Amino acid sequence: MATSSWLSIPASSHFSLANIPFGIISTSSDPRPRTAIAIGDHCLDLKEFASGGGFKPIDVNPIVFASISLNAFAALGKPTHRKVRTYLQDVFSESTKHPDILKDNESLRQSALLRLSDVRTHVPMEIGDYTDFYAGKNHAFNLGCILRDPKNALQPNYTHLPVGYHGRASSVVVSGTRIKRPNGQILENPAADPKIPIFSPSRRLDIEVELGAFLCKDNEMGSPVRIQDAAEHIFGFVLMNDWSARDIQAWEYVPLGPFNAKNFGTTISPWVVLTDALEPFRSKGIENDSQLLPYLQEKEPKNVYDIRLGVDLAPEGQKPERVLNTNGKNLLFSFAQMLAHHSIGGCPMRVGDLLGSGTISGTEQGSEGALIEYTKGGKQAMKLQSGGERKFLQDGDTVTITGVCGSEESGLVGFGECSGQILPAPKLRPSATRIERRRGPGTTYQDIDAAAVMLDRILDLSSPVTLTFLFLSLAYFGIRYLNRTDTPKIKNLPEIPGVPLFGNLLQLGQDHARVTGEWAKKHGWPVFQTRLGNRRIVFANTFDSVKHLWITNQSALISRPTLYTFHSVVSTSQGFTIGTSPWDESCKRRRKVAATALNRPAVQSYMPFIDLEATVAIKDLYKDSKGGELELDPRKYFHRFALNTSLTLNYGIRIDGGIDQELLREVVHVERVVSNFRSTSNNWQDYIPLLRLPFISRQNKDAVAYRQRRDKYLTTFLNMLKDRIAKGTDNPCISGNIIKDPEETLNEAELKSICLTMVSAGIDTVPGNMIMGLGYLATEEGQEIQKRAYEEIMKVYPTDGEAWEKCLVEEKVPYITALTKEILRFWTVIPICLPRTSIKDIKYEDAVIPAGTTFYMNAWAADYDDTHFKNPYHFNPDRYLNDQEGSGTPHYGYGAGSRMCIGSHLANREIYTAFLRMITAFEFYPAKDPNDRPVMDALACNSIPTALTTEPKPFKVGFKVRNKESLERWIKESDERTKNL
Repeated sequence: MATSSWLSIPASSHFSLANIPFGIISTSSDPRPRTAIAIGDHCLDLKEFASGGGFKPIDVNPIVFASISLNAFAALGKPTHRKVRTYLQDVFSESTKHPDILKDNESLRQSALLRLSDVRTHVPMEIGDYTDFYAGKNHAFNLGCILRDPKNALQPNYTHLPVGYHGRASSVVVSGTRIKRPNGQILENPAADPKIPIFSPSRRLDIEVELGAFLCKDNEMGSPVRIQDAAEHIFGFVLMNDWSARDIQAWEYVPLGPFNAKNFGTTISPWVVLTDALEPFRSKGIENDSQLLPYLQEKEPKNVYDIRLGVDLAPEGQKPERVLNTNGKNLLFSFAQMLAHHSIGGCPMRVGDLLGSGTISGTEQGSEGALIEYTKGGKQAMKLQSGGERKFLQDGDTVTITGVCGSEESGLVGFGECSGQILPAPKLRPSATRIERRRGPGTTYQDIDAAAVMLDRILDLSSPVTLTFLFLSLAYFGIRYLNRTDTPKIKNLPEIPGVPLFGNLLQLGQDHARVTGEWAKKHGWPVFQTRLGNRRIVFANTFDSVKHLWITNQSALISRPTLYTFHSVVSTSQGFTIGTSPWDESCKRRRKVAATALNRPAVQSYMPFIDLEATVAIKDLYKDSKGGELELDPRKYFHRFALNTSLTLNYGIRIDGGIDQELLREVVHVERVVSNFRSTSNNWQDYIPLLRLPFISRQNKDAVAYRQRRDKYLTTFLNMLKDRIAKGTDNPCISGNIIKDPEETLNEAELKSICLTMVSAGIDTVPGNMIMGLGYLATEEGQEIQKRAYEEIMKVYPTDGEAWEKCLVEEKVPYITALTKEILRFWTVIPICLPRTSIKDIKYEDAVIPAGTTFYMNAWAADYDDTHFKNPYHFNPDRYLNDQEGSGTPHYGYGAGSRMCIGSHLANREIYTAFLRMITAFEFYPAKDPNDRPVMDALACNSIPTALTTEPKPFKVGFKVRNKESLERWIKESDERTKNL
């Protein structure tokens, strides 16, 4: 890596070219949080950088950089983190390979490269859970000596396992947040007997110098993270100050450990330093003389980091001075050991979870990580250069922790600051004194007089009472106005409670399908209503409830709602796809034309095109894997397969060239981003109109930019077709037939809608099913299914090459048909289907759901409904043999009812043909490196949790050719058949 940059970076900066830490920022001009990196005195706004084409040279979905947390980027996995960080290092390098991206691009520098002093930082990740460990042995010993005695300072279990406790994620705040001194129960005289607590602000407020690690990879419940795999789960590190109220802690920690003494505030630094940046600074930690159990044994002795940690203290109004110095090496257990132990019982860890190291202390005076150690439990004072002294923190004190590795010569790798100022404890209001009314003989007017006085105060516009009254009234009516929903609350239908303005959006987080599915199980409600901002949404979460609403009532549930981002911003030039259009006469005409073009007889006529694309994909997999020597990421091959099939059917053209062809990459990328603008969980401005205001929303700018990029290639494709028609050189295709048919009644806008539908549909669903289906077959569990599938194919087609050719004209291998259905069920690639709007009232149990209501199908939850599918989390094609799971709709991979996917026949033939041919051509096996293997969870495998459709995370598959000579002959025969297409 080059150490010099074209950007001026001070030698003393923690954020050298060797670092590239990630964080979340906002600015006064754009208050919406988004992703950035720190570099010198600047930061690069990655959302703006991505919008300006900054990531075009590498394969990464830029939508993750528009997220309000790093979770989506972190979930992409370590190979992607490494690729992005290395690329950004090159972008800023003096000898960059891409000077046009930023170095020579003044416009993008002006918009994306910001000064750190001009931005506000935020907590970098959405923290689901926070666990604080106690891995600093010196601190544990020192504290044990204070609380007990040196002989019993460490508990018997201490050196055998990393001790920890569950912290409070909601109390984790970013550097610069001021911390209020906590109130609580303390013992004014700990030696007194009996021990009677008093209520008081903490008098022994302390710091704890720690490191924090954020996780980037889930593990399933019941599946511990192995010590050798733990590194791949750790995204990066931050500095941490776990503020501690020692007097509250001393009284409450027996018998269950820390509670209020720890839950009032934990400060972290804003920039996450990735693990790769810290690799050069690996070091040995404190020697552990105990024999660890196998699950905690590490092969690498250098399992902690040489991070120089310092603590500065500034009394109010005074300059900061260095009071403590320690080092990240002073840990008995590594973060890998902490994670392995945390999950050994099967605890499911999640992306964004935070692990704290515990207080890091050295052995010398001044190397303590907490004041209680330095002051020997408050018995001796710390002398300050300013003349004051401290045993514990005083109100107004500012504590700043810093951490840095390396040297100025090679480039410092640091964390910036972890800082907070102590504010006085809040004063609790006394209980209101009850006003006793005077009672006695005769009539009094005391109450009337008091009411008159209050009325006079209210009518006096200058009085605080009037202003308070007006403010509360405005707030009340404002909240009522903003809290209205498009459909009133539905009587007799269960509702998940929400909060004003947002409704249930905050509770749903980034994983709407999993959360709503869990709500359904928790409450026993297959169908319930929610509020997403100002929209009332009915969720259906079980197989039978979807069947009742979407199929039994399909004539009532036939329309689509219009959502602001997609319908009013993205679609203003090309119109809506058929699948996103409200039900009207135009939609009927378009759907009829498309349905006719995609029915079973029509699909059979398209099989030569599927022959071509399946052959090209398998040929390139064979070539690029060097005949099976190299493992490959299959994603791009199937993106091309599906997109070219759609382009051929609609325009009579295909994108020639390899999987990295520029136009192919552009179409795939733009369609993926535009698809996210249709997402039901990614666009809060669809539900909260306030977020559409220009000074709040950046979403509109991105939507317009991608609309323009999409318009460019859609216009190009249609003009190419029209030009060929004029010259008489066009190939038969759907749009060509419409243009040339003199009796066709579709107008230009409706023609564009069909074109748009075919292009977007080609990318949305089929590639995700093919990619993850192949990923499963390559796993250890998938080997038996692979073997069974091959045997079943050979039973039907024992002659060499027969299966390769016959799959184009018939589907006579029941097991491959069942495999196709199970792939579509298990990998439900649109977890929350495109929403529906009812045009008639619908009765569900005791509720009447009025016309005009919006419905969301939780297809993932329905396809994993254990009341309909036996062992739904087990991939089992046998469930679809001999109608074991019942007849009718086999799954909701294509939606259901009158508006289900009209391309389902085509998609089924694509998947059937691709897998039959691939299984006859190759054996698939797991990648040698466990980190290159796919995520086997239908939701966790998605690189963008809030996306409408599944965009699989990167992974690799090994390919072993079954018979080289036969495969080459089959490819040659297909090439000959399709050479004129």
